[in-house]
Amino acid sequence: MATLSRFVLRHKRLVGLFWLAVLVAGLAGSSRVSSRLSTQFALPGQKSYQAAEAIQRLYGNGGDAKPLVPVVILPAGTTVDSPGVKQALARSFATVARTARARAVSYGDTGDRRFVSPDGRVTFGLVFVPGSFGPNAPDLGPSVAQALHRSLPAGATVQVTGLDELATSGSGGGQDTSVLAETLLGGSARWRCWRSCSAPCSPSCRC
Repeated sequence: MATLSRFVLRHKRLVGLFWLAVLVAGLAGSSRVSSRLSTQFALPGQKSYQAAEAIQRLYGNGGDAKPLVPVVILPAGTTVDSPGVKQALARSFATVARTARARAVSYGDTGDRRFVSPDGRVTFGLVFVPGSFGPNAPDLGPSVAQALHRSLPAGATVQVTGLDELATSGSGGGQDTSVLAETLLGGSARWRCWRSCSAPCSPSCRC
């Protein structure tokens, strides 16, 4: 290190010119490098990535798309093993797929018990709808629930969830307003407590 320090001190001008050249080269190359940068995160060559790409190519959706998740709650005394229920579920999800031009998978067409709750009264499916989703995308939950109801047993209820559905329902102004109102009410109560006590929020105030 001492040798390097002496060299730098003896050749200040040469060292300065070297770093100036590095700076110029960096500025010249930055315009080319920026066009090669990407904000996407993908793992080409990985099995999961290849599978997602194949699903997207064959079906037009799926892959990394987030499905709608209709949850069917059967009436008391009825389970997925009751006569005709499995067939009714298969017809209902087939209707959804046909109406929404989507792909649907459920216990009705697969017989997979992972789609069913332990007591057999609650079951769900996955509905992959073509198109992109986001804050301005239409809410397809009500139409999917309505289509499912057509072939379900009497008394069954349907609720549609999913990552996009949760994001949409959580971004409304009403929720923000309620949180603000709760904050204001809490602050007001604490202020009244402070004013009514001889010492700010003493133990006798229970605040």
